Parts: sequence; structure tokens; C-alpha cells
Amino acid sequence: MPAIGRLLGALLLIVMVALVAAPTRAPAASEAEEQAQAGYRKLHPDFIVNLKSAGKPRVVLATVQVMARDTVTLDGALHHLPALRHQMLLLLGEQVYPDIGDTEAQRALQGVALEALNGVLASEMGSSHALEVVYFTSFIID
Repeated sequence: MPAIGRLLGALLLIVMVALVAAPTRAPAASEAEEQAQAGYRKLHPDFIVNLKSAGKPRVVLATVQVMARDTVTLDGALHHLPALRHQMLLLLGEQVYPDIGDTEAQRALQGVALEALNGVLASEMGSSHALEVVYFTSFIID
């Protein structure tokens, strides 16, 4: 009986060592972990632009930030900031008061701005570099 006990003990020791020494597979990364972190850049300084208006002259004061998950795109946005700002100035200057004061119009403008800014980046950096979102973090009409 003692020989069987030693044999079982040795077998148990071998199994434990094999389990500890066996390579473990890392758990699969979640989809959120695989997706790159969002990065943001402000198109500074803030935009102050005259709006088209039939009555009293109106201006919009807007703070614009862009988001991408690619640092090359974000760095490119800073490098091409003059071209991006120019595009935003033209776009904001086309807006008509009081239409632009509506939330839906501002959301539509957000989409148009994204297309316009991505057009600038595509021509300067190639189509693989695109912003995901344009945010108006401040939008005041006077």
C-alpha cells in the first residue's frame, strides 16, 4: 500500500507541475479593447463668422473639435490646421440665420463639416486618414 501511495503522490506532483508549466492562452480581447482609443483635437482658435441674415447682422461663435482613433490622422489634422480652418470658415459663412439656430440644422452641419474636413485630409494625406466625428463643443449665435 505504501508503494501505491508514493506512486499516486508522484503522479499528482507530475500533473500539478504540468498544469503550472503549461502555456496558458490569454483570454480573447474584447471588441472594445481591440478598438483604438478616441483622440481629440481642437481646431483653435474658436470660429467667429458672419451668418447670412435678411435682418440684423448675425454672427456665430463656434468651438470645433474633431475625433479620430488614429494618431497619424490627428497629427495630420494639426499639421493641416490652416486648410481645415479655411474649410470650416467657408462652411459656417454659408449658413443662414435663423435656420442654423435649430438643433437639427446644427446636426446636419456637423455631418457636412465632417465630409468637408475629411475631403481636405484625403487630398493632403490620402483617403485612409479620416476623422470620425466633428463636435461643436460651443455654438453661440448673436
